[in-house]
Amino acid sequence: GYGYGHAKKELLELILENFKVEREIYNDLMENREKLDEALDRGAEKARKTATKVLSRVRVKLGYSSL
Repeated sequence: GYGYGHAKKELLELILENFKVEREIYNDLMENREKLDEALDRGAEKARKTATKVLSRVRVKLGYSSL
């Protein structure tokens, strides 16, 4: 009596429950685009800092720059 349809329904319930918080965050950000832009800007700044450090080390290793 337990088939593919039952398994799919249970899997969907598990996914919805396990990602409930993330879905709420996503929905909140989609409803508030300013908040989304701020979050993206913070992430971009963090990535930029990391990338700058890494690229600086790469340039030194390749002989294009010195620290």
